[in-house]
Amino acid sequence: TVVTFGAFAFLMVFLVPRMASIFEGLNTELPWYTKLMMGISAFLVNYGLYLVVAIVVAVILLFRYKKTEKGSRMISKLLIKMPVFGEIVVKVNVARFSRTFGSLMSSGLSVLDALNTTATALGNSVFQDAIRSISKEVKAGKTIAEPLKSMTIFPPIVSQMVSVGEETGKLDEILLKLAAFYEKEVDAMVSGITSIIEPILIVTLGGLVGFIVVGVFGPLSQLSNAV
Repeated sequence: TVVTFGAFAFLMVFLVPRMASIFEGLNTELPWYTKLMMGISAFLVNYGLYLVVAIVVAVILLFRYKKTEKGSRMISKLLIKMPVFGEIVVKVNVARFSRTFGSLMSSGLSVLDALNTTATALGNSVFQDAIRSISKEVKAGKTIAEPLKSMTIFPPIVSQMVSVGEETGKLDEILLKLAAFYEKEVDAMVSGITSIIEPILIVTLGGLVGFIVVGVFGPLSQLSNAV
């Protein structure tokens, strides 16, 4: 993405202004796409630095906001609700929950200590709050599967597998198998998205460069026809 828009910006800032000065001396009506290209180029030349500064400041402010408790929760909720990527975020956190909780249980840690430690290991505030809520319910005498069923952020299979694990006394083994399943799911989804994004970026770069080529050579071809 950086290379794509970097190449476009480079051509717009350094190549197009030189061609624009030539076009202005032709005293001929320019096509609309050439006018659009020259307008974008003029904007980047005059305000490109301010745009870069604004983007950098916005990113810094976003990271600072994310470090606050309110910001962390809001961004975590937005990530979960994102199309496609939200599903990946959910599966990553479910896999991390299963892997961490299962490993802690197999090492002999108590359920409450394992849950609290697992909550701190998750990167999403929504899942952290959910695990802490489960810990409170377990402390009150409920099983782990009971509060899990009422939490929509966890897929139904998680509560079902945890319930089976609690009934059979093999919760740690089932959690580790569940983690392996979701880790494979995440790998498959990421590989699929990557294979789609790569050609899209190539086509986008080709389209942006093609836009510049058409904008530059369109008036030149008109001039040659007129001559």
